[in-house]
Amino acid sequence: MVRLGAWCFGTVYISLAAWNHYYKVDVRYFLTLFTIILTVIFGVFVSVLISTD
Repeated sequence: MVRLGAWCFGTVYISLAAWNHYYKVDVRYFLTLFTIILTVIFGVFVSVLISTD
């Protein structure tokens, strides 16, 4: 949950900065990285929930 929270904060921070033209962000690469990291974090989260130990 901490990792997901930190990831959400960073994503919102960079997204708002890019929206306000504070950072120059390549949207295609940003969304690709966003999707990959989101998939990995949720995969880890689901594997923890499914774990029987």
